[in-house]
Amino acid sequence: MSKPQSSNSILSLVCEIERKVPINDVIRDYAGEGAEHSGYSTRYISPFVENDDERSLFVHNNRKTWKCFKSGKGGNVIDFVVQAKELESFIDGRTPDAESYAFAIDRVLEKYGDDLNRK
Repeated sequence: MSKPQSSNSILSLVCEIERKVPINDVIRDYAGEGAEHSGYSTRYISPFVENDDERSLFVHNNRKTWKCFKSGKGGNVIDFVVQAKELESFIDGRTPDAESYAFAIDRVLEKYGDDLNRK
């Protein structure tokens, strides 16, 4: 039986993900191409808003955070994956599971785990 990770090691993993994973790449996976760059921010069509013709999802590149001004959702890269998974669950008629953050961390590590080791 493997030893469970301590809360300190999980916290340091989350901090490393926040620092090193390119938030725009993760958001582009869900929001698609067509981003508008402006200074320190990037605007996307929000996957959380129906018919978002104003590109209401902003990524603050220097802070590595995001905010959808129409839905009120926001946070870091992990929060985005959690919210996107909950959106997928809602569309599929499923209730989001209680392990959304673990799912989000796993999904980010699957795609960007090598980047964490290189930087």
